[in-house]
Amino acid sequence: MFGSHCIQGFAKLIDRDTVLAKLCPCVRDLAHDTSQHVRASLANHISGLAPLLGKDLTVEHLLPLFLHLLKDDF
Repeated sequence: MFGSHCIQGFAKLIDRDTVLAKLCPCVRDLAHDTSQHVRASLANHISGLAPLLGKDLTVEHLLPLFLHLLKDDF
């Protein structure tokens, strides 16, 4: 699946606005993917975006995804 720093590494190559406009919607889609393996892999690596977004944007955009993934039965 993902490399250990794949999401964070890719996000470092693009500006914050692009992360929010293009990457976050894809991450949101992956958090709701039908495959438990995709969701599990995302759960392991999504935190890499937090330092790039900062506290306020992490709370706004990533926290809901963290909470959703924590409720996942798998």
